[in-house]
Amino acid sequence: MLRHTWQGAAALAWCFLFAGCQQSLTLQRYAGAPAFAPTTADDVQILRTAPAGRTVRLGELRAVVTPVSPLGAIEDEMRRKAAELGAHAVVMLPDAAGNVGSLVPPTWYGADGVTGRTDEIVGVAIRYER
Repeated sequence: MLRHTWQGAAALAWCFLFAGCQQSLTLQRYAGAPAFAPTTADDVQILRTAPAGRTVRLGELRAVVTPVSPLGAIEDEMRRKAAELGAHAVVMLPDAAGNVGSLVPPTWYGADGVTGRTDEIVGVAIRYER
């Protein structure tokens, strides 16, 4: 009986550990944003500063995270989703807690970019104009 209790507890612990690493990521294409052919996720850059040169903003990515969410996995998922829009980069906006380490000034993204939530990471999918 004790053996089954430990097996059940171990299985439950794995479920909690796995669930704690999950995050929810949504992509919202901006109204009026031009459509481009998809790019590859490997070619999408993650930027923590405002991009140089002219860009087109394609959409917004929002990831709801937990304290144990690995930032690398979140960035990989953002790259994948942004590539669907044909993006060249994702500009990471500062979160309310300062966890992302973004140096993008508020004048670049405006007042609507950050929700003030500490459990959400926001990025803007962009495409460089050539």
